Amino acid sequence: MIADYLETLLSQAEYTTLPDGSCVGRIPGQDNLWAQARTQDACRQELQAVLEAWALGYLTNQEPLPAINGAHLLKDSCAYCPFTPTILEHIA
Repeated sequence: MIADYLETLLSQAEYTTLPDGSCVGRIPGQDNLWAQARTQDACRQELQAVLEAWALGYLTNQEPLPAINGAHLLKDSCAYCPFTPTILEHIA
């Protein structure tokens, strides 16, 4: 479930090539979810790591992951359950 949520967000990423040839990727509407790398492939990988760390912060604090651009988890999903190491294994 969490992997699907993160993949949905990642599929919505917008990429821009900068004048120096590097790439910036971001999740629309989320100023804090972005990454920069030399190539779009590397940028996508970096953005995935950013999303995983961001989600981990919510899960560690036992907070629900927010609905973003149509991506959401149901209320009874594991994002709402008490924090367990098993949840981390699915994200990392």
